[in-house]
Amino acid sequence: EVVSLNLDWNKVSEQGAQYLGEFLQANTTIETLSLNVNEIGEQGGQYLAQALEHNNTLTTLSLDSSRIKDQGAKYFAEALQKNKKLQKLNLQANMITDEGVQYLSDALQNNSTLMYLYLHYNEIGEEGAKSLSQLLEKNGTLLELNLCGNSIGDKGAQYLAQALEKNETLTKMDLGSNGISDEGAKHIAKCLQNNKVTHSSSHQLYDESLRYIIQALESMGLYINEISAETIEEIKEILKTNEKLTITW
Repeated sequence: EVVSLNLDWNKVSEQGAQYLGEFLQANTTIETLSLNVNEIGEQGGQYLAQALEHNNTLTTLSLDSSRIKDQGAKYFAEALQKNKKLQKLNLQANMITDEGVQYLSDALQNNSTLMYLYLHYNEIGEEGAKSLSQLLEKNGTLLELNLCGNSIGDKGAQYLAQALEKNETLTKMDLGSNGISDEGAKHIAKCLQNNKVTHSSSHQLYDESLRYIIQALESMGLYINEISAETIEEIKEILKTNEKLTITW
C-alpha cells in the first residue's frame, strides 16, 4: 500500500497536475505528496486544490518552486475552507505576494486542521504580514509558520509580534532575511517575553537590538550573523542557566 508519492524535479506540467488531481479525488491511501520544483503553474494548482476539496487522506502537500503564484494561492485558500485533513502545506518560492497571502489568511481563520504553513522565499511585504497577524490572532491550530526570505520589514515584524501576544498555539516562526532591523527586533523581543514561540532569525542586527532580544532568550531560538564577541559572551552567560535553549550562529 503506497502512502507517500515523491515527484520532485520531474517537469510535472499543468496537464500532469490535472491527472494527479483526478487521482487524488479517488485515492484513499496517499498521505504525503511532494511536487517540488515542477511546472505546475496556476491552473495546475487549481486542479490540485479542487482535489483537496474531496480528498480525505492527504496530510502533507509540498509544492516548493512550482509557479503557483497568487491565483494558485487563491485556489488553495478556497480548498482549505472545505478540506478537513491536510496538516502541512509547503508553498515556498512560488512568487506569492501580499494578495495571495490575504486569500490564505482569510481561509485559515476557518480551518482547524492545518498545522504547518511554509511561505518562505516568496514576495510577501508588510501588508502580507498584517494579514497573517490577523490570522494568528484567531487561529488556534497553526504550530509552525515559515516566512524566511520575504520583505516584511520592521512594520511587518511589529504586526506579527502584536499577534503573537494573543496567539497561544504557534511554537515556531522563522523571520530570517526579512529586512528587519533594530526597531523590528525590539517588537519581537517584547512579545517573546510572554510567548512560547521559537523565533528563528538570520538578520544582521546590531548589538543594541541583540540586547533587547537577550531579555527574552529563555523562550526563543536564535541564529544571527555578525554578532560582536561581547554580545556572544552575554548570550553564553544566559545559556549557563537555560539548559533547554539552543542557539546557532
